[in-house]
Order: sequence, then structure tokens, then C-alpha cells
Amino acid sequence: MTENSYSTQVEHTTAWTIAKYIISAVVIGLGGAALMFLVSLAKPPETQKSTALIQQVDTTEIQPYAGLLDMVTTGVVVPHREIKLASEVGGKVLKKYPACESGNFVSKGEKLVDIDPEEYKLDIKTLEAEVVQSEKRIDENLQQIAGEERNIALARVDLDLQQKEMQRNQRLSGVLSQTEMDQSQRSLNSAQTQLTNRESNLATLKAGTSRLRAALKLSERQLDKAKLNLRRTTIVAPDDGVIVREMVQEGDYVSKGTQIATFEDTKLAEVLCNLTPSELKWIRENAKSDPDGIDPDQNPISVYHLPKTDVTIFDPANPEITWQGVLERFDGIGRDEITKTIPCRIVVSK
Repeated sequence: MTENSYSTQVEHTTAWTIAKYIISAVVIGLGGAALMFLVSLAKPPETQKSTALIQQVDTTEIQPYAGLLDMVTTGVVVPHREIKLASEVGGKVLKKYPACESGNFVSKGEKLVDIDPEEYKLDIKTLEAEVVQSEKRIDENLQQIAGEERNIALARVDLDLQQKEMQRNQRLSGVLSQTEMDQSQRSLNSAQTQLTNRESNLATLKAGTSRLRAALKLSERQLDKAKLNLRRTTIVAPDDGVIVREMVQEGDYVSKGTQIATFEDTKLAEVLCNLTPSELKWIRENAKSDPDGIDPDQNPISVYHLPKTDVTIFDPANPEITWQGVLERFDGIGRDEITKTIPCRIVVSK
């Protein structure tokens, strides 16, 4: 190859390389221009002004609250006093009154059940006869005492006479024989023995009087008990309330202690509720001065004491009707195993 041909080829290669760079630059420039054109065609997002209202608030200093704080809890009404009426005497149920039925309201003293009283009437008649006999024995004893007192008075007169006789015989001892003197001494001794026996009988009769009077009192007490048992054959309502359960019917035989019915006193009612430890703490810390005077710092039993707190009770089905009660005491000791709350009792006096 000649030198001219080699120079021509080198120039040709250099020109082609420069042309490639120029073409690449032109293509990149056209791409960038196209991109800018497309970007310019897109509309910018419209900005919207916020229509939300900005809350205007005021700041103020926190003040301690000294008013009432209502705590609402649920509870169950339970009877204040439930009495299990039982028979105090045994016998056949002779009559069961209509009032002695579950759910009936009864007044104090209203008859519920009659038990056959014939046996107790016979006991009264027997004991009345025994009382009369005891009174007659005492009268006889008093008459014997009066007679014995008269005999003692005569025995003392006789003894006085025998003593005077003995004194006369002693003055005439030189004239009287020994036999007469012995007879006079025997008469004196007999009078003394008679007086001693009479006084002993009198003491025995007086002691018998005390025994007879004690027997009379015993018969009278037994008679009183028989009359009491007769009254107990009629079972009555102990107070105003409701019969909630009955256990006997006419013709049944009951023994002493057999349960007749279950009675609930309606003069008072109680509500069983459960309070959390935090609620009890608030009640104790904010309760009025303790009227019972129990100082929790000085008296260890204060842990079992609950300050009396006024309570308003209502039925959610009819909240307009309310009752006023007082939170008075715990219902036992400890917490409920499930809810971890403390059972308490509210007393409703009306």
C-alpha cells in the first residue's frame, strides 16, 4: 500500500467516528426535547383550599372538684329477714288456713296452721287437778302445824306442873318414900320427853310445808308450760310479710321442730351489690365523719367497717321510681372469686 492510500483511510475512519458522536448527541437532544414537550402538555394539579374549621379552644387552670360523684352498679334484692317457721309441739295438722300458701301476704298474728290440741288440753286438766291436790296438802299441813303448836303449849304447861310437883316433893323428901320420889321424877321426865317430841314434830311439819309449797310451784310451772304448748298448737305469722314456701298439708303429722313454712319480713329490704376495691377506697376516703367513732388508725376492726353512705336505688325498666337506702356493711369477708369484687349490702328502710 502506498503512503497516500494509508493517509486517506485514516482520515476516513476519523470522520466516521466524529459523525457517530454527532448523531448520538442529536438523538439524545431530540429525546430530551420530546420529553420536555410531553411534560409541558400535562396539566398541573389543582390546589383546593381546606374547608375544615379550626377548633378554637380556651385554656384554664384545673380546679379541684368538691361535688358529688355518682357511682352506678347493679345489685339484687334479697330479704332482710327470712324466718323458717317450725312447729314447737308435735301432733297432727288439723287445719291449714288459706293464708298459708306460697306468695300470700300475711299480717302479724294471722293464723296459718292448727295442730290437734286435744292431748294438750288433757295435760292441762291433769295438772290443774295436781295443783288442787297440792294446795289441799298444804292446807292439811298448816292445820297439823296449828294443832301441834297447841299440843306444845299444853306440854309446856304439863312440864311446868311436873317441875313444881318435883320441887314440893324435894322439900318433903324426909316424909315421902323413895318410891314416891322416883315416881315424881319419872313424871317430870315424861313431860320433858313429850314436849321434845311435840317440838320435833312441829319442825318436821314446817319443813314439810316448804316441800309441799315447792311441789305446788312445780305443778303450777308444769301447768303454765301445758297452757303454752296449747297456745303453740296454733301457728301464726310472726310479722307482716310474705309466705315464700310451704312444707305441710292437712293431715300430716309433725314433730317438734318440723318446718312448716318459710316467711320473709317485708318491713325492710336489702340489696346485695359488688363494689371494686377502688370504689370502696373512694367511699372510705370521701365519707362523712364516722358516727360510730371508729378510728381506722387506732382500731384494727376498722377493716371490717364500712362508712354508712346514702344510696339511690332504681329499676332500669322504670328509672323514675326510686328508693332511698344506706350502704351499711360487707356481705361476708373476702372477694368474689370470679369478679374480684367485694360483696356489700344496702339496707332499704322503706
